[in-house]
Amino acid sequence: EANLMIGQSVRQFYNAMEIKERDIQDYYETNKEEYRQPGMINIAEIKSMDLKAVNELFEEMKKKNSFDQIYEKAQKLEGFGCRTTGLVSESDTDELIRKAKKLKAGGVSEPFMNVNKEYSIINVIERKQGVIVAYAEIKDRVRQDYMNFKRQITYNEWIANLSAQYKVQIFSDRLKSVFDIKMK
Repeated sequence: EANLMIGQSVRQFYNAMEIKERDIQDYYETNKEEYRQPGMINIAEIKSMDLKAVNELFEEMKKKNSFDQIYEKAQKLEGFGCRTTGLVSESDTDELIRKAKKLKAGGVSEPFMNVNKEYSIINVIERKQGVIVAYAEIKDRVRQDYMNFKRQITYNEWIANLSAQYKVQIFSDRLKSVFDIKMK
């Protein structure tokens, strides 16, 4: 009971802590190695029911050597669908990702028949191990990690001050149910 009371007091103390956005960004910059996402693919697809039109785009793309220009053009053409997946896991079972996994980094596929009878050109934009994720993409996760980090420091300081005045016994297994922090 005493430990739970300590926990509740510390939780109220945490709620009073002011955490600024700049602190969180600094924390991310300092610890960004922890925010790597290995095994991720970023791909774009141009698709159409018309194989002739897809082949024409593909030939034009080979001449200009620019998938991005052709992708922009296809977005404006009727009968074409374009999508960019964003970072997705290699283990995703989506047909598009299975096809893209056969390509090398920066590679562009030949038009091929998809399951849904559409023809596609796929461009693997990135396929890197350990790409650092941009702060904006994982801001909430960084905020939570930073808050946990600050809570741990605050808690350690609070216990040190408490221990200087009182005999304090901590049951870490009980404390874990009160706080989502790592015990040191």
